[in-house]
Amino acid sequence: MATLNLTGVGYLSAALYPELQASAALASVPAVWLAMVGGRLGLVVAILGSYAIAFAPLVLVGGNEGELASAMAFAVVIPLSAVLGYVIARRYLRASAERDSAIAKRSAALDDVERLSLILRSFADTVNAGILILDVDRKPLLKNQRLSVLGGYSGGASERTDSQIYGKDQSTLLPEDAQPLNRFLDGREIDSELIWVGPPGDQSAILVSGRQLRREDASDMGSALIAQDVTEIVRAAREREDAMATLSHQLRTPLTSIVGYVDMIVDREAAPEVRGPLRVIARNAEHLIALSSSMLNGMRDLTEARIERLDLSDLIESGVDVARGTQDGVARKWIVDVPASLTGLMDRDGFVEALGNVLGNAVKYSPGGSTIRVSAVVAHSFVEVSVGNDGPSIEPLDMERIFDRFYRGTNVKNSTPGTGIGLAVSRSIMKASGGAITVANTPSGVAFTLRIRASDGMAEQLG
Repeated sequence: MATLNLTGVGYLSAALYPELQASAALASVPAVWLAMVGGRLGLVVAILGSYAIAFAPLVLVGGNEGELASAMAFAVVIPLSAVLGYVIARRYLRASAERDSAIAKRSAALDDVERLSLILRSFADTVNAGILILDVDRKPLLKNQRLSVLGGYSGGASERTDSQIYGKDQSTLLPEDAQPLNRFLDGREIDSELIWVGPPGDQSAILVSGRQLRREDASDMGSALIAQDVTEIVRAAREREDAMATLSHQLRTPLTSIVGYVDMIVDREAAPEVRGPLRVIARNAEHLIALSSSMLNGMRDLTEARIERLDLSDLIESGVDVARGTQDGVARKWIVDVPASLTGLMDRDGFVEALGNVLGNAVKYSPGGSTIRVSAVVAHSFVEVSVGNDGPSIEPLDMERIFDRFYRGTNVKNSTPGTGIGLAVSRSIMKASGGAITVANTPSGVAFTLRIRASDGMAEQLG
């Protein structure tokens, strides 16, 4: 249509020339329109058509200098208008395309968000745990029905629950500001806290964890809480512990009698040829007594300790002598680097037992002929006693649970006998004395470290 209009203007201009040469200016309208809607081809046609309209009458009829000047003006102005229209049209089309693309992307993103939201809500309604996700303003983004195990929370930003929630001992009623959900709503994190919900006699064990959610640049993006009912798990664990405690307690009396009667026979009536086997019986019975004692200790968290100033150098030397003197200990090489006059603050019996456990593990899990390294240093107001061996390294998943009761590493539980009690007992002992026990893989094997509070004199040496 624009091409026909431009052609019509050309005929009109030629017919009225030279009386109405200005009629050629009418070509600017179809020329601009043709350039805007026809793209590059339309622009070329508009420019050529403008030249034809401006100069064709002069060529066919002739004209003076004034008419030539007018034709030159039309030949400049009309194509320039067409070019300007072309540029404006292209920018508009490009902006329109970009806007449409942005709208399409935004629509796709909204669809993805909606789909993800549906997936999260379906997951939240399916999973066997209470879930609460808050935004940066502490307003709920997602919560499911199972969150009701923590009380009647309806979603208010300043809302607080007031349920019958008890501590780990099942008897201490937690005040409102100490309840996990309320602390989480106040912006605090909850680290795998076990609580009991409900009146005594009809309680459920709930494991609660709450974490802040952060972007890659560490900026806050909200927080999430999970509350899982672990009643059956806790009860099963307690039943197992009760059974083990009962068994260990029942073993102690007959084993003690066996050791006593064997010692009496060896000292008074046994013939020389049977004293050796009897001593083996007594030694194994004593080992079972020690094992039952460790199992009994492992059934409970040790919270009391008699803290005193200990000569750690002497106790470490004595512990190494005992471990080195065992049947397997003599088959290892021992490197001991412990400073003289090393003192610390801890329960004496607890330190001896914890050190004995890590030394025993070093012997048990290292191959014959390998080296066991025992060292001690003072660092950051603590004495650190390290026991390293050349045994197999600990798998990352095992590392997280190595101090749990009855847990044994996947790479040794089928090849090396053990109960999984010693390290759990050692952790309770060290914690009760204000210290700690840690483990780390080394280039040659594994190293356990006991951290004991340094005594005043040792702390002063640190400067």
